[in-house]
Amino acid sequence: MKKDAETTLSETVILAMRVTPRGLLNSAVMKGAARSLGGLAGAALEHATTSKNAPSGSGPNGYNKAMFLVVTPTRVAFFSIEVGATARLGSLIAEFPRSEVKACSTARGTMQVPFFMTRPIDIETTNHGNLSLETLTPVFLRGSVLKLEQALQNSK
Repeated sequence: MKKDAETTLSETVILAMRVTPRGLLNSAVMKGAARSLGGLAGAALEHATTSKNAPSGSGPNGYNKAMFLVVTPTRVAFFSIEVGATARLGSLIAEFPRSEVKACSTARGTMQVPFFMTRPIDIETTNHGNLSLETLTPVFLRGSVLKLEQALQNSK
């Protein structure tokens, strides 16, 4: 997907990662647990978690599905992800100059499934509001999230 993003943007990609609006991954995990439980108890758990665990964050332009975040030397771009036999780069959701990033912060995150954590990413921009995102990474790998934070902090 990174090469496809480079082709679409006609620019070298510094960093690329899959992200979702904050809360979407937790919502999916809880729904999966409810479905695997099955029966009346599973239906009750799914109903209880649907409203409580709805995504609390928002992506660019109100996009509330998984997306591909791309950072180039001059721009930040978000692409949809087309799911089929394999995931592919979809359409461009939003892009803005890196100079519009006012702040980017990340945190340690919470364990969702064995050996994986959701790590929150907050990006504050001048013209596109605040983006509350998260990514799913292995517990022992926080490097890509820290690289994102450093890349966007260096854009000022």
